[in-house]
Amino acid sequence: MSINIIPKPNHIILKDGVFNLNKSTKICFEDEIKPVIRFLKQYLNEASNLELQVINEPVENNVIRLSLNNALENLGKEGYKLSIAHSRIQMEAMTLQGMFYGIQTLRQIINDYPNELPCVEIEDKPRYEYRGYMLDVCRHFFDKKVVKRMIDLAALHKLNIFHWHLTEDQGFRVEIEKYKKLTEIGSKRKETIIGGKSDNTPHGGYYTASDIKEIVDYANERYITIIPEFDMPGHFLAVLASYPELSCSGKQLEVGTKFGVIKDIACAGKESTYEFIFDVLGEIIGLFPGELIHIGGDEVPKEQWIECPHCQNKINEEKLKNEEELQGYFTNRIAKFLKERNKRAITWNDALKSGNLDESVVVQHWLDGDNHKNTVKAINENRKVIMSDVHHVYLDYPYGLTPLKKTYEYKLVSAGIQKDKEKNILGVEAPLWTEYVKDLDRIDYLTFPRLSALSELGWTDEKHKNYDDFTTRLKSLNKLLDKLDVNYATKSQADVKGLKAKIEVYKHVKQVDNLLSVIRQLFINNK
Repeated sequence: MSINIIPKPNHIILKDGVFNLNKSTKICFEDEIKPVIRFLKQYLNEASNLELQVINEPVENNVIRLSLNNALENLGKEGYKLSIAHSRIQMEAMTLQGMFYGIQTLRQIINDYPNELPCVEIEDKPRYEYRGYMLDVCRHFFDKKVVKRMIDLAALHKLNIFHWHLTEDQGFRVEIEKYKKLTEIGSKRKETIIGGKSDNTPHGGYYTASDIKEIVDYANERYITIIPEFDMPGHFLAVLASYPELSCSGKQLEVGTKFGVIKDIACAGKESTYEFIFDVLGEIIGLFPGELIHIGGDEVPKEQWIECPHCQNKINEEKLKNEEELQGYFTNRIAKFLKERNKRAITWNDALKSGNLDESVVVQHWLDGDNHKNTVKAINENRKVIMSDVHHVYLDYPYGLTPLKKTYEYKLVSAGIQKDKEKNILGVEAPLWTEYVKDLDRIDYLTFPRLSALSELGWTDEKHKNYDDFTTRLKSLNKLLDKLDVNYATKSQADVKGLKAKIEVYKHVKQVDNLLSVIRQLFINNK
């Protein structure tokens, strides 16, 4: 017998013997455990077709016993201890969150061994506090059923962050009561142009405040915090199509139909821009209780700021050196607004170029040159950073560019980071951008098994990681994913090589109508 858990537990000892799980087995719990018991019952039924009796009294034999234990301080709030012996299964944790992760481990063991569970001792906790998955619902909209499903699959992998990319050039996806045009106009585009060709099909959709509350509650029950992203000052075209006065020119614009970097951005010189953003963020804060709010900050072309009298006046008034510092000023005002409301801003690492970014802002690394110069400097200067390197964990790229092994072997701690500053790396996140992802099958195929690899980056200590061992354990996880109707890529598809890889990349870049993007994907990403 072998224990095939993903992410791999950090301390595991396989012992002789088995625990016989049968219809007479009882689930014994304390009152405090009740919020997670229903998950255990659901997973047991899913794996073994057993509807076990749940009792709130001590039983010695043929029992699954769950209890909170404040003495497990060494395992922290997300750790757990699982002991499967011949006569009983004992699970302990300091918190319900840790208990929930222990249940996910037991779920995978029972999936492999529905009736005779191998005796084992597991003591486990995560390597990083931030373990995330990002879904872009702007380039292509996905309903709340899909969002919940991806939250469930993230929970299976012991992830604790769902980054929800809600605003873009091609669609604004969250209902804002004060600004109705954001969904009346900004949530719809007249067509989608891919590879220079239009599909001649309108595309749209958004989430009501009620939808968001439902999804946030759903995620909270699974110990996943949702981080919303309101992208600014770039990737702002859907807003400008709704409220053109917020642009530098004030001209009427349309919601984006093409992908890539778009020159029309928010005017950083008009006070009305900040008033609008503060109003919208005020409503977003009311919908999402988590501390972190993502405010974008990536890919901001500044040609319009150079020509804009409002932006140039702001640069002079604030004694800024240039347009890069203007973006820093812009970001810092948003961060200050959030900080005053006990929230904290996250930006993409592009915002570091300003040189004047407030120290409280968390940075998400995605692309920063070959040596990650700005990101490494930020970490060494005690800025908190999330690692999402485009070459390793971006899920929208085909496996020909980013094979599974490349994702699994991603080193979060890159060269140049001082040993005592490694603690400033909060963790890792895998973004799925949906320019070329139109349906759930494609989401599944690109996400799995790379998200399984990422879960191990975030959870498992480096010394316990081994790619061959991971792919062996992946076979067991895939059996569970089969039951959940997940359209994952097989090992041979996910580690595609040679001519097949080149064909896959060619098919992907044919969709991209920006030559520079093609070159970047073919050459830079292929390292």
